[in-house]
Amino acid sequence: MKRLNLKSFVKHLSMAALGMVVAAGVLIAPKFNAKADENVNYDPNKKILTISGTIVNDPDKGIVLPTSLSINKSEVEVIVISESAVFPENARSLFKGFSNLNRVRFSGPDTLNLKNMSFMFDGLSNLEDVEIYGINTAGVTNMAGMFQNCSSLTELNLSSFTVSQIRDISSKDDNMSCMFFGCSSLKRIIVNDDWNIDLSVHGSDMFFGDFLLVGGNGTEIINPTKQGASTNATYAKIDKEDQKGYLSSSSRPKISAQLKTDGGIFSLSVFVDQGEDRSKHIYKAYYGDLKNPCAVIELGGTEATPRIGSFELKAVAKEINNAKSLIIKKDDVVVFQKDISVAYYLRRLCQEYDKTTPTYQLAGSMLRYGAAAQEFFKYNPDNLANKEIEGFTDYTNNIASFDVDGISDSNFNSAKMDEALSKADYTGDKEVTYSAMNLSFDEDLTFMMAFKVPSGSSAEYLKDSKLSDLIKDKHNKETVANCSLATGGSSYIVTVTKNINVRNLDQAVFSSADFGQDVTPVLYLYRVYYKSTNDNMKNLAIALYDFHKRAQTYPN
Repeated sequence: MKRLNLKSFVKHLSMAALGMVVAAGVLIAPKFNAKADENVNYDPNKKILTISGTIVNDPDKGIVLPTSLSINKSEVEVIVISESAVFPENARSLFKGFSNLNRVRFSGPDTLNLKNMSFMFDGLSNLEDVEIYGINTAGVTNMAGMFQNCSSLTELNLSSFTVSQIRDISSKDDNMSCMFFGCSSLKRIIVNDDWNIDLSVHGSDMFFGDFLLVGGNGTEIINPTKQGASTNATYAKIDKEDQKGYLSSSSRPKISAQLKTDGGIFSLSVFVDQGEDRSKHIYKAYYGDLKNPCAVIELGGTEATPRIGSFELKAVAKEINNAKSLIIKKDDVVVFQKDISVAYYLRRLCQEYDKTTPTYQLAGSMLRYGAAAQEFFKYNPDNLANKEIEGFTDYTNNIASFDVDGISDSNFNSAKMDEALSKADYTGDKEVTYSAMNLSFDEDLTFMMAFKVPSGSSAEYLKDSKLSDLIKDKHNKETVANCSLATGGSSYIVTVTKNINVRNLDQAVFSSADFGQDVTPVLYLYRVYYKSTNDNMKNLAIALYDFHKRAQTYPN
């Protein structure tokens, strides 16, 4: 029997539950606590640039940073523009030079005087996430090339944009041309129901090269590599039954998510809020498997019927850093689609929270645990989930020691087990003796013990076995541990205790009443850590134990 069969720590990313699961109440898009005591602030560790005052822009060079800041724009990976920031009239090429920018967030800044947004994000090929909230574009007359060649963007939410004031006054003006040109990964553009482009706007090559873009009702670009009506502003409309377009309406359910710590596997709870919509709708969630839904919920009905529902998606520990497509359908119409990984959200929590907070500590511990699984299985070990997470980049910092619980191998005595078994009338040709313990992570955190029985024992032997009476599942009070018979050269009865909560790894699966001693999953981790010669196995054991200890104290 293998020592640590960490098989698929979570075969279902049915985001119902995350590696034993993280932090309750943390939204998918947590607020950033930008410092407002200075107009511009840069955190070199997190590579976050925060702007909270008047923005100075050079239309040829981009944002003008204070000389006292002395940073290279290419260092910055995240830009946060707070609600106290003031935009200039001309924001052309605003983010020029930020070649490694990964994320931009606007939080209701003053855009009253803003008129030109052309080429604002042009050429930011590493940009994956743009959050634009509370922005007033009523005075903007030029958005040409705004997101040109943002080849890593998969979704844009422009629901706060107003565009009806934009005009092409002469044949030389093309104020929405190339707006989404070359966004080769872009799948979805969300706009409000008032989105209405003036008939004068041509928008040449507006969608040129947008190979994956699909409208809210399923309309695809006819030929994204050909100039003409299929890629200009003709299709810059909301896609619906009576109108073809490449855009999706923002009149859709509000979707959020939170991490938690009350399961046996990595999980993310996803919430759907229908607002005032009382009509009944069926929602289906898909994660990775785009054919079979991992969860189905029904919302709506009378006023007393809930209009908020949730489902959960599970993730395999070793695949924590893998981006998979999360799709939510409302009555078989896609209302949400984005490629996400569990690690992505955990890293965002580490960006948001100070390293001394419980949330940072738990998220960091989970990332290290996922990385340990990656290394143990040799699964994408060059791109570990815990990369650059302070305090959690190796297995020597911030690790909870086994010694604090007074655990030692003297806690375990197999002879006591054999004695208990003999008292249960397992004697003679029906002799049963303890053989091994194991821990695996198939669908849920599972603890197993194997007992040797006479060679060639049959299914009738298992049926007559009293192990099912002797060994109870201590974590699911009414459940008898599952038993199976493994045959071969020797025969074994294997007991399986499933769905163990990460918080409860130190609770007895088999109690002293059964074997004269308590047998816990933590005991197994202890034995692996102190007896194994495999460093990756030892790292996995201690990382799981550290995650267990932090989950115990985290407030759900």
